[in-house]
Amino acid sequence: NPSNPDADADADEVAHLGVKPITGACLIISWLATLITLIVVESNTDYATNKELHWFSTFWRVGSIIFGGGQVVLPLLLSDVVQYETACAARDAVTNVCTSYVTAETATSWITEQQFFAGLALAQAMPGPLFNFSAYIGALAARRAGKNVIVGAMCAWFGLFGPGVMLIFAVLPFWGKFRKWKTYKRALPGLNASAVGLVVSAAVSIVLKVIEASPFPKATVCIGLMCAFGSHVVQLPKGALTLIQAPIVIVVGGLLGLLAHAAEAT
Repeated sequence: NPSNPDADADADEVAHLGVKPITGACLIISWLATLITLIVVESNTDYATNKELHWFSTFWRVGSIIFGGGQVVLPLLLSDVVQYETACAARDAVTNVCTSYVTAETATSWITEQQFFAGLALAQAMPGPLFNFSAYIGALAARRAGKNVIVGAMCAWFGLFGPGVMLIFAVLPFWGKFRKWKTYKRALPGLNASAVGLVVSAAVSIVLKVIEASPFPKATVCIGLMCAFGSHVVQLPKGALTLIQAPIVIVVGGLLGLLAHAAEAT
């Protein structure tokens, strides 16, 4: 590329940083074989007797299909680790027909919805990638199941991170040529747009779930808007405060939640 020779030089350098092409191909095959094997085995085994396998399999599957960033993983994780069932809440006295339904967590749910969102807030306030949230889920799932929490955390953490790490090293030997492929260049704007769309979709899904689970939904919406303003509009003085702006916003949101509870806001 005459207009940007540095970009080509960087691509060539990246292409030689990883493993050899044959090793990269083996990594791709290993990742895919592991994914297929885990899906087949999980579908033919019972969760009650193979909890560790189901934890690792679920997080490996989620980690394999994520595209668009860490936030996209949240709705998928929520649907996998918190199971719901719909039951009849009231019946007509004459016809015995159900007139209202209620959705509740099942006894086999790995963790509760409240624990999920509490861990999400904690993960957002802590340093490191959002994927570390998986270790929290694995530990809680293991504790609820009466298993070793370290084993649960490792199953979830390695399961979610494993596919991405394998595929990064697998693709590196081919990246120098792949990034010059005209079809890829033409598709890149669409890929970027789809990634943004997935993040927005995940955010909307989680927001609706949080509002639904909140005992004071109106106050929850107000707190969410204030925290969004505090993290994206408010500019703190450059220095140490800037580095901890996100944790500050999380703490302020928690304090506002305490005030809402105290005032019994609705």
